[in-house]
Amino acid sequence: MTSDLSAVPLIDPPAGEEDHSSTGAPDDDVRGERASNAIRASIDDVAATLRVAAVLSARGRRIDLAGLDGEIGTLCARVVGLPPALGRGARPLLVALLADLDRLREALTPP
Repeated sequence: MTSDLSAVPLIDPPAGEEDHSSTGAPDDDVRGERASNAIRASIDDVAATLRVAAVLSARGRRIDLAGLDGEIGTLCARVVGLPPALGRGARPLLVALLADLDRLREALTPP
């Protein structure tokens, strides 16, 4: 008869602390939340940049979108690295950001 010892910690956790060595859940949750918050802040920054670019474009200024394309691509890649539930939460923000970029690109295209 064999027993499964995979769930037994090799070292007892300090008093008052739980052992999360098999799942890492609390640390992973905190890291995921921090990453998600940082990504949302970056999305807000890019959205603000797009709003400024739209105003400048309406005033006849030339706008180069190459950097914004790269920034949004980086944001998409960062969202893919989030835990699924957090990544799904960022999806509507990215979709709105891409729509704003498409509208700006359309406004910059000569008739």
